[in-house]
Amino acid sequence: MMVKGEIIVQMERKAEAKLCCRTSGKESPGYDARRRCCCHLDTWQYKTILEANVPRVKCPEHGVMAW
Repeated sequence: MMVKGEIIVQMERKAEAKLCCRTSGKESPGYDARRRCCCHLDTWQYKTILEANVPRVKCPEHGVMAW
């Protein structure tokens, strides 16, 4: 959705990108992902919003966790 005075940057990770457990650093399978939005520094007079699907991984050692 575009609102006047906003720039929305949509980011996607490459399908072949590897996911790793943030604790062990070991490659782990993806579990699910949530769409997240956050405000970034304004671009000129426009409010800048970043959007991305943030994946979670299922580590055999540490369980399900954000990557």
